[in-house]
Amino acid sequence: MAIPFYPAVSGVLVSENEFDMASANAGNMHTPGFKSSVYSIKSMPKHTILRTDGYGSEEIGKGSDGIYNDEIVTDFSQGELIESTRSLDFAINDGRGDTFLSVADKGSRIVLSRAGNCHLDNEGYLTHPSGRRVLGTDGAEIFLGTDQVTLDEDGTLTDKDDQVLGEIGLWSPGKGVKLERTDDNCFIAKTAELVQLPSEETELHQYMLEESNVDTTTNTLSLAKSSQGSAYYTNILKATKRQDEKSDEIISQK
Repeated sequence: MAIPFYPAVSGVLVSENEFDMASANAGNMHTPGFKSSVYSIKSMPKHTILRTDGYGSEEIGKGSDGIYNDEIVTDFSQGELIESTRSLDFAINDGRGDTFLSVADKGSRIVLSRAGNCHLDNEGYLTHPSGRRVLGTDGAEIFLGTDQVTLDEDGTLTDKDDQVLGEIGLWSPGKGVKLERTDDNCFIAKTAELVQLPSEETELHQYMLEESNVDTTTNTLSLAKSSQGSAYYTNILKATKRQDEKSDEIISQK
C-alpha cells in the first residue's frame, strides 16, 4: 500500500467533519442565540521512515499519518441584538457573550442557553424554545400564567398590576468550566461551577433577540475549503488505489 494512503484518508475525514460543522453553522444562521463552532486541527505524530537492505536500515526521513480533528471550538461572542414584537422575547446584553440563562433538565445536568425566544407552556411556565423551563435566581421554574408581562433590565418579571412574578437567573461559567453543545441550542456545563452575575453587570432587553454570531463570509469560505479538501484527498486515494493495482499486476506477471 502506498505511503500517501493514510494521510489522504485522514484528510478526507477532517474535510468532511469541517463541512458538516460549517453546514450546521449555516443552518442556524437565523437561530436566536446560536454560537458558531469550528474544529481545531492537529497533525498526527511523525514517525521515522527507514530504508532497509541486506546491510541494515537507514533513516531517509520523517513522515506523518496525516491530520485529525482535535476538539470543537465555539465562538461565544455576542451576536447582534434585533427588535422583536413578542413580550416573551428577550436578549442578554453583556457585550461578551459569556452570560447565560439556565433552564430545567430532567437529570442533574446544568443546562445553559443564550436563546431568549421564549413562550408559555400549557401550565403557564416561562419556557425556552427547547421545551425546557427557564429557571429563576433561586433555581426554581418561573410561573407566569400570562404573557402580559414586563421584564426589567435586571431580569425581574412583573404583571400588569406590577406584581413580581419572578426573576430570571443569569449565570456565567466559572474558570475551567467546559461547555458541551446540545442538539437544541443549549450548552451543558461539564466541569467546575457557575457564577451567578450581579444584575448590574448584565442587562436583559425585552422585545429584543440576539441573532446568531455566524459570520456569513467566513462560514461560506469554510464550506468551500472543506469541499475542495475532500475532493483533493479523494483524488489522492483514487491515485493510490490505481498505483497499488498496477503494482499488483506487475508482481503477478513475474
